[in-house]
Amino acid sequence: MLNVLYNEKSKNGKKIADDIFKNEFQYTYNGKKANDVRYGANPRTNLYVLNQTDAVSILVEFGNLNNVNQAYVLRDPEKRQKISESFVNSLIKSL
Repeated sequence: MLNVLYNEKSKNGKKIADDIFKNEFQYTYNGKKANDVRYGANPRTNLYVLNQTDAVSILVEFGNLNNVNQAYVLRDPEKRQKISESFVNSLIKSL
């Protein structure tokens, strides 16, 4: 699960979230594109950290530990490193 959340009222937040996900970060842990609409750049109205700030902000979810498959992936240090590098590269490209 790779999810980039943003405040729906923030055009800049949406742009950064979209740019990050459209870069290489859109690839899931096994190198395939994420095609599930629940993943990607999504607006959220119920997150205090996104909605109670004037700064442009995003929140990135790298996985859900309640999901056995995602928890398994996140336990692997090499996969965590790959996910982190992919995110950083996407963030740099989006700025």
